[in-house]
Amino acid sequence: MRLSETLAERAAIIEIDGGAPRPWAEWLAVLECTAPPDAVDAAGRFLDAWGQTAEALGWSPAELMTLLKDDLAVFARITVLAITDQALTVREAGQLRTIRRREAAA
Repeated sequence: MRLSETLAERAAIIEIDGGAPRPWAEWLAVLECTAPPDAVDAAGRFLDAWGQTAEALGWSPAELMTLLKDDLAVFARITVLAITDQALTVREAGQLRTIRRREAAA
């Protein structure tokens, strides 16, 4: 991803101050400029709680978004409870749900 100087600076702040892996920091910097505030807040919470783990397990921001059907509003509706190399476990509307990673490739 090629970022403008302003987005690159914002991504660096997210990476350094927030401890986010660089690809995830770039993703959040772009979201801050393009997504509704509630989706950005929820994505930021995901990144704070799960960013390092997602990166270590090989997840990419693009893969996560594919898994969530490119619907940023999903972040405002779900709570991620666990992440493995194969799936996300989330709570949505009080129900537990597992979203399998292979669904992203389908």
